[in-house]
Amino acid sequence: MQILWSKLTGTSIRDDDNAPCGTLSAVFMNPENSAVLAFLVGISKAIAPTDIEKWGDPLKIADKNRLLSPLDILRIKQFGMKRCLLNGKKVVAKSGKYLGRVQDFTYETESNRILNLTSCRRFIRLEWNHRQFDASDISEIQANTIHLKIDPEQKERVGETAQATSV
Repeated sequence: MQILWSKLTGTSIRDDDNAPCGTLSAVFMNPENSAVLAFLVGISKAIAPTDIEKWGDPLKIADKNRLLSPLDILRIKQFGMKRCLLNGKKVVAKSGKYLGRVQDFTYETESNRILNLTSCRRFIRLEWNHRQFDASDISEIQANTIHLKIDPEQKERVGETAQATSV
């Protein structure tokens, strides 16, 4: 199943006893292969995608004890939290041109991968230059930046006009 992050963020998580465990707030991605390592729950806990038993609203997990510190997840510790955290990273084209920040992305639950991401320029609540890139377009992921192996002229803009976001 493919899910847009904009539909997942803020989704509540409940255990088998239907007790609240928190809400999804960010994603940790393997910078080498676009696999999702974990979801940030609230501000200090993380859960591996394999521990999510049912996708929906709310998400279901078997046990609250599956919520860990992000640093307890080996691959996040290996790459570093800042490098793995996907949300809000700057996106830079092959030419070095700044394209904006990660605004949204598509997560595939069966393969546990990020399929594509959308970047945009943003000022207060105004957004423009929406561009969508495949995960295969990513050249390198650093602590604050995603570098692409293509230039923006190679991709069509998504939504040509500036849009106000609803917050």
